[in-house]
This record gives sequence, structure tokens and C-alpha cells, in this order.
Amino acid sequence: MSPQTLQRILAPAAFDVRFTDPSRERQGRAEKIAAGVCIGVMLIAVFISLANLLTGITGDKQLRVTESVVSAISPQAWIDGKVFGITATALVSVANLVIGTAVIAATAQFASGFSWPAASLRPGVVFALAVYAVLGLLLWNSFFAAVAATVSDAYTSSRSSLLFLPLVPVVLSVAVLRDPDALVARILALFHLTSAPALPMRLVLSDPGLVEVGCSLALLLGTVWVMRRLAGRIFELGILLYGKEPTLPEMIRWATERRDR
Repeated sequence: MSPQTLQRILAPAAFDVRFTDPSRERQGRAEKIAAGVCIGVMLIAVFISLANLLTGITGDKQLRVTESVVSAISPQAWIDGKVFGITATALVSVANLVIGTAVIAATAQFASGFSWPAASLRPGVVFALAVYAVLGLLLWNSFFAAVAATVSDAYTSSRSSLLFLPLVPVVLSVAVLRDPDALVARILALFHLTSAPALPMRLVLSDPGLVEVGCSLALLLGTVWVMRRLAGRIFELGILLYGKEPTLPEMIRWATERRDR
């Protein structure tokens, strides 16, 4: 036997891996890293907005300018302006992070051969990620605007534990990374309080149908609208309250009771 023939016999066999389920092909290490980066960027944007909301709203209360402002515009218009403006500021910061992430990904691809998953760069997935990032920011910004309106001093408030609430949906969404097609992952992607991080993960790692995406988006939109209205009602009374912070039952009563304009 010639050395060339022996070398061909001992050479490793070439395998061509093909998935019978196309969605399974997008559940590798690179796809999970991409999904984690997307959610991490969204979480950073939430905390940037939170810091701006606390300093902006509590600063207005401490400077005693609220009485003059509410005499000129409605509390709902005021809270909408703050939420939308701070959301836009956070999105600009997110855009800078995305550009930085793209540069790092390109460097990693050049240095180590790591390539950004093509599934996360599809136009439909990119558009869905942007929509869910904006809606998730609006949801949390509306919630924290209502909380900030009841805080007299952000440095001494007893409600600092609420700052960690955005972490809860992200921690729960880790189940999507383990198995994006499991029942738990589907429920998290539909539930309005966890869909902002969970459904983008499913879009990168799997292939949810249009019905699932549409239902999830409709529930999230409805929740953002309701939270916006509740934040306006709490803001209307909380922004004029100084001294003792209202209790949770009082805040619920402010949000649910009907008031004639």
C-alpha cells in the first residue's frame, strides 16, 4: 500500500450536517450570543431611561415648578412628553451601543473567525427587534414615570427595590435560550410583561409564526397604552404630593378611580 493511499484511508471523514427542522439550525452558540447581546442592549437602555426619569421628575418636584406647569398643560401631556423624550434619548444611546457592537463583531470575525448569525440580520427580524425594543422601553418608562412621581427624594426613597424589576423578565427569558420552542418559551413570548425580551429571542433562535408574533405585539401594545394612562393618573396627583410617599393601595386607587375633568 502506498503512503498516499494510507493517508487517504486515515484521513478524517467529511460530514455534511443538515437539519430536518430548519429552526434547529439557528440554535447554536453564535445565535445564543446574538440573542443575549440584543436583550443586554435593551436592558441597558431601560436603566439609562430610569436614571433620567428619576432625576428629571423628582427634580421638578424639588424645584416646585409643578404648580406652574400643570396650570398650562394637562398631566397626561406632561407625562407623555417626559416618557417619549427620555425614550428617544435612550434609543440614541442604544444606537451608539449597536454601532459599537457591530464594530466588535466585525473585529471578532476578523481575529477569531466568529461570524454574526445571519438569522439575526434578516430584515424582518431587525425590524421586529426595533419595534419590541421601543415598546419595551415605553412600557417600563411609563411605569417608572408613575413611580418617580410619588418619590420626593430619589436618594432616600424606600422604593429603590423597584429599580430591579426590569431584570425579572430578562431572567425568566433565559428559558427561551435553553429551548426556544418549548411551551414555557411560547408563553413568555406571548405574555405582555415578558414578551419584549422573550419574543426577540425566539425570532433569533427559532421561527415563530405570524399569528404568534401578531398576538404578542397586540398584547404588548395594549399594555403600553394602559400603562401610559395609569401613569398619567398617578402622575396627576403624585407630582403635587410632598413629604410622605403614598402607599401602594393609594397609588392603585389613584390609577383606577374615575375623575371628572
